[in-house]
Amino acid sequence: MMFKSKNSRMLLGSLLLVFLGLAFAFGYMYYKPHPKASGKPADFIVTAQEFLKSYTEDEAAADAKYLDKIIEVKGLIKQISPADDGSMTITLGDKSEIGGVSAALLQTETEKIKNLKVGDKVTIKGFCSGYLMDVIMVKCMINE
Repeated sequence: MMFKSKNSRMLLGSLLLVFLGLAFAFGYMYYKPHPKASGKPADFIVTAQEFLKSYTEDEAAADAKYLDKIIEVKGLIKQISPADDGSMTITLGDKSEIGGVSAALLQTETEKIKNLKVGDKVTIKGFCSGYLMDVIMVKCMINE
């Protein structure tokens, strides 16, 4: 037998427990349910212009206030574009401004977007994930 000594069996058993623990932790983190904005009240209700202005004036302060929070944003549709996964992204804001609020919609929202067009006023609720030329929102839904 390969593992005759007590120390080598204990070492093998310990390594096996560590491996199983890491595998369980990885599985839990990978497959845990993601938070959803539906059915929860918004932490903040803002217009697209206010939201964008807060990020362009002081990104660190805006992150401290809005990051990973549920935000309800009201504004005019500036652009509607498809994403690689089949979902859609709506950008809210003024056409004269360079930036806007980019909202990645849940795939369940694709039916609602069919009736919308550029220039329509809409309210979107989702999670703020930061700023990159646009304020980025994820897991968004259209409020009716």
